[in-house]
Amino acid sequence: MSEQIIIYIPDANSSDIPCIALNDNLSISKQALINWQNLNSFCENWEDKIVSIIINGSLCTYLRKKIPARSQKQIRTALPFSVEEQFSQDIECFHFAISSKDANGFVEAECIDESILEALLNKLHRLEIIPNAVYADHQLIPSFEDAHSIFVMEDQIIVRLMSGEKFNSSYELFDIIFSNTLDKEIKTENENTTEEDLEEQLLPKCYLLFESYSKKQQQFKKHFALENENKLKIILDVNTQDKVQENNPLNTFLKELQTNPINLLQGKFKQKTLFNKNWLLWKQPLIAASLLIGLLFANAILNYQVQKGYLDDLLQAQKKVYLNTFRNEKRVLRPVSQMRGKLKRMAATSPDGKILPLLNKLSSAVQSVNNTQISDISFRSNRGEMKIDFVAPDFNTIQKFQQQLKNLGLEIKPGATNQIKDAYKGRVTIKEQGV
Repeated sequence: MSEQIIIYIPDANSSDIPCIALNDNLSISKQALINWQNLNSFCENWEDKIVSIIINGSLCTYLRKKIPARSQKQIRTALPFSVEEQFSQDIECFHFAISSKDANGFVEAECIDESILEALLNKLHRLEIIPNAVYADHQLIPSFEDAHSIFVMEDQIIVRLMSGEKFNSSYELFDIIFSNTLDKEIKTENENTTEEDLEEQLLPKCYLLFESYSKKQQQFKKHFALENENKLKIILDVNTQDKVQENNPLNTFLKELQTNPINLLQGKFKQKTLFNKNWLLWKQPLIAASLLIGLLFANAILNYQVQKGYLDDLLQAQKKVYLNTFRNEKRVLRPVSQMRGKLKRMAATSPDGKILPLLNKLSSAVQSVNNTQISDISFRSNRGEMKIDFVAPDFNTIQKFQQQLKNLGLEIKPGATNQIKDAYKGRVTIKEQGV
């Protein structure tokens, strides 16, 4: 079983946030008060933890309603419209988290402004904390079948009545809210009770639980006892100091976490949380895989560019050879095919096949004498002669080129030689000896 982390966020601007870690047997293995910025330092590998967030119940509205619909989907659709008159805002602005129906057909629900829950989850997500559950704190104060319970904290008071009604209140508004709610509950109970039972009925019990028994809380206890002496039998939690460590209210909430309270992460928030949880779990492998794919793709593009560069260079070299061989040609798209076509046509006019031996010897001579470029070739098949126009850097190179042709066993007829700028343009006619 994964380690459980429980975080209580009583206020969006809380400087000290109580955190508790539970081991496999649900005993506390670690607890601390941490500020928002360092919240994710409470533990490592958050994606492996079961994270429960507890928020201030004043952000939520508790509802208990009898809904005739049967399925949870139908209840989820019908509930908002059945309580619409209780809200001043547009009902579409709220998110409803609901429980299953109880034996009497009632459904419990917690209602919260969607934007508030969205903002909280986004803030946690930025810290890479993805909760499995979010609870209102009034869902988690101890409940009693035969008594009301009131959890008195330093900055708020949380109430849970026997009927299930729950609410949070400030010290200033507590008397009004509690009196109205309690009177409504007593009236409902009396409607279903006979006069004889009313005479024998004992005052309902009320447990007062304290976060820490400070002077402020002691004053509240005296005031509360005085205000409700004829309505309630007040029982003070004398073991408060043993139950609360370092003023951490999570110790009070722990037991009720096992009673299946209403999880606010339902509907679209459940799906979003599952996605974020999976993203946090798979983020690093996915990033690594994306980088690998990106590198492979970049490598493939690079190889393609390199190969394309080689092909472009080769094509330009082929064009250069072709244009150097056939100076009168202007348009060169596919030099290899055009060269083959030229040679094929030249060979077609030489049935005895004399052109190819001459071309081979001409090629050998060009390779032997540096800086000699062929500008044009023409072949007279009836005479077996090949007329060659060429360019050389100086007159000495022309003589070497002609001598090399002689050395290859060819008869040569030197033609005109003209100087063009810094080079010489020459002409020579060659044929096999004895032809």
